[in-house]
Amino acid sequence: MADSQASENATGSNTLPRQGPPKRRREDSGLENMGLQDDENQAGSSRPPPKRSAVDLPEEPEEPEEPEEPEEPPRLKEYRSSCPSAVEQRIGRVRRQRMFCLGRERDEENLREEFKIAGSTGNVYTVVLENIPTCDCPDSNHKNETCKHILFVMIKVLRVRDELSYQAALLNSEIREIFETSSVRVELDTSEDKRQRKSLDADECPVCYEPFQQGEKGVLFCVAQCGSNIHRECFRQWAAVKVGDTVTCVMCRTPWEESSADRDYDYEDILQNATRGREGYLNVGQELGMGSRRDRY
Repeated sequence: MADSQASENATGSNTLPRQGPPKRRREDSGLENMGLQDDENQAGSSRPPPKRSAVDLPEEPEEPEEPEEPEEPPRLKEYRSSCPSAVEQRIGRVRRQRMFCLGRERDEENLREEFKIAGSTGNVYTVVLENIPTCDCPDSNHKNETCKHILFVMIKVLRVRDELSYQAALLNSEIREIFETSSVRVELDTSEDKRQRKSLDADECPVCYEPFQQGEKGVLFCVAQCGSNIHRECFRQWAAVKVGDTVTCVMCRTPWEESSADRDYDYEDILQNATRGREGYLNVGQELGMGSRRDRY
């Protein structure tokens, strides 16, 4: 009896411990599952919403590609960080002497403009503004220097900024800048008072680029179109180089109409008497009473 009870007790004691662990495993498993679910919920909360199918998205228009700017060609001569002393001396002559712009023709597509400049002896020289500005005067031809005629164009006609005026070579971007900030001719005025003369105080001669003085004598103006003023002497030079062409206003290019102030001049005689000097340049000095002594360039 005692042995059977002991056997049962032993059997029961052996059975109870075996039943305990499965329960703990189930509880632990439940906790682990809860932890996994919490982790999944937390991970799910930080996930971005599912993307829509590419089929459902409207196609975005492609942005047009910006055209590439052409590469700037290099400067053809060394950049001058300051004005050379020889050029400074010529700039002084430009400011002291009177020279004349008798014609100009611009080619914006090829970044080129040509000027006809009358120097101090009446010789008419051709200045070309391009990557390397040139002049056909003796000083520029023989010494390959920036002559006073080029400087006259840069400083008085085009009014470029100082650091460009004395450069031996220009970049394409610098020529475009010059063209944008300078004007070849005035816009035609279509108003009723287009024949009215412009004030001398706010004007300068379009040939010699010297300012007018109020009440100054010997000044003509365009009665046909724009009303621009011009020195009588300067207009005679302008007319003298128009051999075989119609004499026009310097600014608006309208055929010139004589006024009472300029009827004492026979422009046909000026055209016929224009001569070429020994060096082959057209010369208007004799017709206009200019000196024949050659000045240093």
